[in-house]
Amino acid sequence: MIDAENVTSTSLNNSLNTVKLLSHTTLLEFFFRHVYLLLLVVIGCIGNGFVIIVFGQRALRTTIASMGSNMSVYPFLFYMAISDTIYLSILFCLWLSNYINILHRPVVCQLTLYLTYVCNFISAYYTVSFTAQRLFAVVKPFRVSHVLSWYRSRCLALFIICIACLIYSYLPFLIGIVNGQCFSLKHLRWINELMDIVDCFVVFLRDHS
Repeated sequence: MIDAENVTSTSLNNSLNTVKLLSHTTLLEFFFRHVYLLLLVVIGCIGNGFVIIVFGQRALRTTIASMGSNMSVYPFLFYMAISDTIYLSILFCLWLSNYINILHRPVVCQLTLYLTYVCNFISAYYTVSFTAQRLFAVVKPFRVSHVLSWYRSRCLALFIICIACLIYSYLPFLIGIVNGQCFSLKHLRWINELMDIVDCFVVFLRDHS
């Protein structure tokens, strides 16, 4: 014969465990949706701000040059900090969209997606560029001062920016507001899918260079 009291107790315990699990899940969801992203943006912007202020000063470059240190890596760090700050600004808009509709609007939709792709490309290839410079400095230490310089690195950094802006210049024409959401336009979706495949090859090339 089934003990009704045991069955009731077991059901009550299961219900309490389910409530605890749901409360923990809700708490984690609230943290990652409303707190974590904002915290990430604030800390990242503070760090990038310091980098921009420090490496953007001409007096610092003059001091480092007078000490005989090579400054070829500093333009990459300077422009990467600016790029990352722009990307963090987009993340802030993403966090803000929890409260107001800011991303799913014409122009804003295209601009944020375009800048996201451009900033990702810039950060990735800046990392590749100054890693290659450090490798060259290890392999050819006596030619560093003749080959690597602040001016050449700055030109390369600006060239990468131009390449990134050019490569993803197609995006604003393929993206729009679809059913109230920022999404690829239906009649141009095949182009977007094709370009995503190309972008995957670009990322693959970057990660294995």
